[in-house]
Amino acid sequence: MLAESAVIGASALLHCDLQKGRPNQCRFFQELPYWVSQKRRALQRQNGQTVCFTPRKPANVTGLPVVGRPRGATLNCLLTSLLGWSYISQREILTDMKKLLPWLMINLLLVPVTSLAEAVAPGVLRTPDSRFEHLQDYPFTPHYMDIRGLRVHYLDEGPEDGAPIVLLHGEPTWSYLFRTMIPVLTAAGHRVIAPDMIGFGRSDKLIEREAYTYPFHIETMSELVERLDLRDATFFGQDWGGLVGLRVVAANPERFARVVVSNTGLPDADGLRAFIAERLFRLLAWWENPVTIDELINDPAFPKWVAYSYYGDDLSVAKVMSFLGNISDPEIVAGYTAPYPDARYKAGAQIFPYLIPTQLKENRAAWEEVFERWNKPFLVAFTDSDPVTSATDMAAQFATRVPGATQVTIKGVGHFVQEEVGPELAALINDFIAGKPVQGF
Repeated sequence: MLAESAVIGASALLHCDLQKGRPNQCRFFQELPYWVSQKRRALQRQNGQTVCFTPRKPANVTGLPVVGRPRGATLNCLLTSLLGWSYISQREILTDMKKLLPWLMINLLLVPVTSLAEAVAPGVLRTPDSRFEHLQDYPFTPHYMDIRGLRVHYLDEGPEDGAPIVLLHGEPTWSYLFRTMIPVLTAAGHRVIAPDMIGFGRSDKLIEREAYTYPFHIETMSELVERLDLRDATFFGQDWGGLVGLRVVAANPERFARVVVSNTGLPDADGLRAFIAERLFRLLAWWENPVTIDELINDPAFPKWVAYSYYGDDLSVAKVMSFLGNISDPEIVAGYTAPYPDARYKAGAQIFPYLIPTQLKENRAAWEEVFERWNKPFLVAFTDSDPVTSATDMAAQFATRVPGATQVTIKGVGHFVQEEVGPELAALINDFIAGKPVQGF
């Protein structure tokens, strides 16, 4: 009976996720787990049982219910909540659920076919090209490469024989983030390559969060660099662009002549410390859950960001970029939301922060084998007003662990430095490549 109830619940949630334009039915499916939970609580009280935690009732139809965590629950209550309903209430709840089964199945059959129209393969979505038309300050020609059966988008601007610069975005951004930097870099004679990682921008998007891993992004971006046969390249990475891109550099050091990083990191550990750090990281995120976007903006502590991103139903790209990018122009905000018609397209963005501690040992190897032995130019250009990195030692780690690294500070600028001072940052990179003295601004 538990298996049958699980199928009913999963079908209901799937239907709500796919439903479009039918808010009343979607609301019913969202509130179904809440209704079942309330039924269970009533029966538990009736039979003198401990009442365990319950899903919150949804306030709207934009996402699935958020499950509260047990506070002060006994072990018995916690196990009951995790492993299934108690034997006393299970029979009565399933009796009521069976009465709904015919209606549920009918509605499942009525899922509009158009809701699946953007799927290009099982488990893969592709944002319609129409959503990228007429974006502000983004006149660039798209280029595509097939990597492991997925379409990867990248920009390739400037002279083909120019010294290449690889610009790699973070989360939840895409190559749109570099739109004001590219003209400055190409005007200096450089060839600019700005890819969209899988799950972002114009690249294909996997529906299942579990399909995304830290090594997956490293491998796909490494293949793009290798197949474009980039050499004597400059790498610039910020946010997750650094976490992924620095590993690409470490895997292909002969292809890169210099590195520039801003507001990013390469966290590392080994042995037991790596094992404990990963689990503690996840525990802190779980403990913070649930977190709303407004709570995050009021208190942008990193565990809250991870909890909001990973446990949330529909990451608000518009509010995240307005806050972290200091953006007030709705046309620019629209550029960042363009890749995501709905929540199904955001799996890659939502899982990213949760993946940070999954490669601590491998990152340690990258530090020891490549970056702590680096003998090429390396520029650390962090901002001083980033709510994500300013209170950490990330900039100091690069400045002290990379031999001969140059460090400058960009003042009064937040997390997405490219958005706030893109042309100035590009000019700084041009000077660094040319071997000129560089300083903050």
